[in-house]
Amino acid sequence: MVKDLGRKYEVLKDTFKPYAACLLTHPTIDAIISIRKQYNLKPEDVDAIQCDVAHFCLDSAGQIEPKTGLAGKFSTYYCAALALAEGVAGEDMFTDKKFWTQDGSLTEKVKAKVAPGLKDTEAG
Repeated sequence: MVKDLGRKYEVLKDTFKPYAACLLTHPTIDAIISIRKQYNLKPEDVDAIQCDVAHFCLDSAGQIEPKTGLAGKFSTYYCAALALAEGVAGEDMFTDKKFWTQDGSLTEKVKAKVAPGLKDTEAG
């Protein structure tokens, strides 16, 4: 238990999550925010959003119709819609009080499927 005590610091491996959602949704959020900025997209400009993800992503964050802010954190669909609509995915976007529910039409435009070539990796 005390091996390397004072010589090896695991805290140096810690980091901060940029978004307040399941870590497996972060690549989707990153991609959509990037595309949103690059093309100056607005939700009404988009007919559909196709997300190709690893199997573990949908296992962990595959809630299609989240009903609470907490459930939204584990929904690739909600996170994709949120990234397009707001351009952010901070903690304040995942509270029940501020839960984004603009009739759900944008979330319904999101389709996610497992892409066979993507590897399931452990978070962290």
